[in-house]
Amino acid sequence: MSGNRRKPFMVRITKEYDDEGRQKREVLGYYETRKKALEALTSYNENPLRYFCVTYL
Repeated sequence: MSGNRRKPFMVRITKEYDDEGRQKREVLGYYETRKKALEALTSYNENPLRYFCVTYL
C-alpha cells in the first residue's frame, strides 16, 4: 500500500469468482511487517475455517 502507514502490509485472498470470471476478494488483515503478513497467510492456508467460522445457536 502506498503512503506512510503504521501497518502497510495487507493480506487479501480470493473468495470466489462471479459469473463474468472476476475475482471476489476479501481482506484478512493489515500487518506491520512483511514477515507477519506472510505468517498470517500461511496460517490461513493451513486452516481456512479458523478465519470464517460459522456458529449456529
